[in-house]
Amino acid sequence: MATAGWLGAIGSGIWFVAAFGAAVGALRSPVATAATGLGWSFVAVLALAGAALASVMVRSPALVPTWRSALCFGPLAAASAWATWRLWANHQHPAWIAASGAATLLLLAAGFGEDRAELDDVLRGHRIGWVLGGVLGAAVGACLAWRWAPSLGPITAALGPLSVWMVIPAGWLAAIAAVSGRRMLAIVATIAALAVSLPSEPWAGFAPGSCATSDRTDGVRVLATNVFIGTKRADRVVDLVAERTPDVIVISELHDDLAADLDDRLPDHPHRLVAATSNPDGIGIYSRFPLRDPIVGPMIGNDRVAATVDAPGGAIRIHGVHITTPVSQSAVEVWRADFEHLAGVVGREGGPAMVIGDLNATEHNIELRRFAEASGLRQSHTGCGWRATWPEGSSVPPLFELDHAYLDDALDLVGQADGRLVASDHRWIEVDVRVRAPGA
Repeated sequence: MATAGWLGAIGSGIWFVAAFGAAVGALRSPVATAATGLGWSFVAVLALAGAALASVMVRSPALVPTWRSALCFGPLAAASAWATWRLWANHQHPAWIAASGAATLLLLAAGFGEDRAELDDVLRGHRIGWVLGGVLGAAVGACLAWRWAPSLGPITAALGPLSVWMVIPAGWLAAIAAVSGRRMLAIVATIAALAVSLPSEPWAGFAPGSCATSDRTDGVRVLATNVFIGTKRADRVVDLVAERTPDVIVISELHDDLAADLDDRLPDHPHRLVAATSNPDGIGIYSRFPLRDPIVGPMIGNDRVAATVDAPGGAIRIHGVHITTPVSQSAVEVWRADFEHLAGVVGREGGPAMVIGDLNATEHNIELRRFAEASGLRQSHTGCGWRATWPEGSSVPPLFELDHAYLDDALDLVGQADGRLVASDHRWIEVDVRVRAPGA
């Protein structure tokens, strides 16, 4: 019972932090959502009650019958399991999914502290612990190595971005090891979970409304979407534009047929720079405002379109890009060269500048981080939460953030959003930016 008390204390602590953060985020929102904040506050109080009971179980196990711990920790475990599913379905950061799932296991073990004999047998003996710990350590080590090492091929290009997802098996294995009394395995798994999640803002995104699109009276809204090469009709693009009302649209994988269908379907965006093809490298810019100094290319792989948008609040140089997908050895070499080439192009053409589109890389790829450093641009949503954009449209939530907007220091971020485009394998992204006043 004392062991169950420690498990309950850890699980309740995880849930209290999560529920308290959710309550604060909801209560800062408009009054209409205050009830949500109060509801989460109640869950936080329940978590505190669980922690209080857990302390009694640790100090005086005989005073707490099994039914009482089950009555307290059962609802918390159920809420934690539901939250784990909701976090997964809503594309939240893997660290939150791992923490909520681990809390579920710990709370279940605390609620039924006398019925853990079968779970104890799962990791019985040191051999299975060494095997699991070794496999986990090797996987985490390989992923972390390729977060800081250049990609040599398509597999290594994917290992860096995959590292953040290692937090889920690591966190859950840590919980199972703790329940079964395998302390060393629990410590190894916990260290592994922290190692892969801390470099990727593990607590970001818990209040996803913190960077929601706001008033843009003197700003420019830029929307970028990879429409998927098989798309040849404009209906869903037109519907998205009507819903989001962007000032500038960047479309990648722009097919000739789709471009032709869009010709008279976007009357509010008469200024255009279109390089459509029958291959996945088609791309185009559609703008409410005049475009000057247009350029198509040059790029080593897929085309780039760039133009200066003469917006009322100030001119912005927008680079619409779709970097080559690193699916083969030769494609990886082009992919790496494109980032180096793009950084030089952005510097030569001047600003205020924005690079936006499908970059086919995440910030776990050193190539993308080197591009940001060389170009002097910053990721638009840094500090604003987790935003995976691919693959979309399947039963598995998006796993990687391949679509990005990078801004230079002359642009202030007003707001941003992302969402699903029907039949595309990418989520669209949107940024509202404002040209910073001189001397500001």
